[in-house]
Amino acid sequence: MALIPDNELAFLAQRDEQYFTPLFDRFYKPVYRYFYFRLRQSEDAEDLTSETFQKIYTNLHRFKECGTPFSAWIFKIARNCLIDATRKRKHDVIPMDALDPSVESHTDFDHQALDKTLLSERLWAAIRTLPQKYQDVWNLKLSSGLCHREIGEILGTNENNVSVMVHRSLVMLKKRLSFSSTQ
Repeated sequence: MALIPDNELAFLAQRDEQYFTPLFDRFYKPVYRYFYFRLRQSEDAEDLTSETFQKIYTNLHRFKECGTPFSAWIFKIARNCLIDATRKRKHDVIPMDALDPSVESHTDFDHQALDKTLLSERLWAAIRTLPQKYQDVWNLKLSSGLCHREIGEILGTNENNVSVMVHRSLVMLKKRLSFSSTQ
């Protein structure tokens, strides 16, 4: 199943639900990481991942290719779940700055390896100081590895705007990170 492209696997799952399991297996970790990097609460990330896959399963018949990658369709659903959950639980969401970075999720991907590379707490702290639209771009880019075109589809903009947002936010991050390293 690993060799079947995402969109083709989605169309197979529309006709035969046995193909939903490989879709779930393929996208569970990236969707979970998307929520975890945003919320830093494994239980909340698990709940939202479950809710997202319930919506994917229920609405799979609505997926039409039309040039849209299946991954962008999935992350648009995930983003909407996050927005809805944030609105419902606004008072329950713990700011990322208040969380203990040593607390790790029990999901089976290697947070330590991620933290040693791009996803260090220092980088995420700098990302959290960016305007929300830039935070959304980086969350999608770093947690799921989506390309600029897919991120644009999720955020309702185009690939060029995403590229501009990445460039502008990199300039801001460079200033923030170089400033904080001189202190």
